[in-house]
Amino acid sequence: MCGRYHIDPELAIEVQEILGKNVKKLRFNEKDIFPGSKGLILMPGNESIVPKEITWGFPGKEKNRLIINARSESALQKPMFSESLERRRCIIPARSFYEWDKEKNKVTFSRNDATAIYLAGIYNRFKDEDRFTILTTAANESVCDVHERMPVVIEKDAISDWLFSFERAPKLLQQPMPLFSSKKDYEQLSFNL
Repeated sequence: MCGRYHIDPELAIEVQEILGKNVKKLRFNEKDIFPGSKGLILMPGNESIVPKEITWGFPGKEKNRLIINARSESALQKPMFSESLERRRCIIPARSFYEWDKEKNKVTFSRNDATAIYLAGIYNRFKDEDRFTILTTAANESVCDVHERMPVVIEKDAISDWLFSFERAPKLLQQPMPLFSSKKDYEQLSFNL
């Protein structure tokens, strides 16, 4: 599961390295990206990687419901996701992502070295608007105490394979996920009086 993620100005610098000098210089404000809001994705272009800002969440069958995540293990079998996974894969750059624990504390997950996290996603067109969703997998040991699912992470050196090679993409979904450091934004303290 991934219900919110964070971007910052330094992330734009890291993403610019992937895009190269042929793409207009990116600028990110420090902010959280919520379901239903616009987020920057990296998508395949004509032999290059192209940035595009689109809405997070496929429209659900129920009115006002968004499908923000897709299970990587079953996405190829689901009509809503299968064609996108075959033909419209994307990367969602993030600095960190959030989950909420059983006590409803917000927990921030980030790389131990504070570098960018590249989330695996898919996109599609709905009523003249492009939208993306984030692929998830079973949580590893760094996330499982908080949530049973986590976003699929594509390592920087595998981004081109994810975007351009349908043959290699399924293997990337099965790679072990990196370990993350975590911190609670709010921790309830108890005192013995």
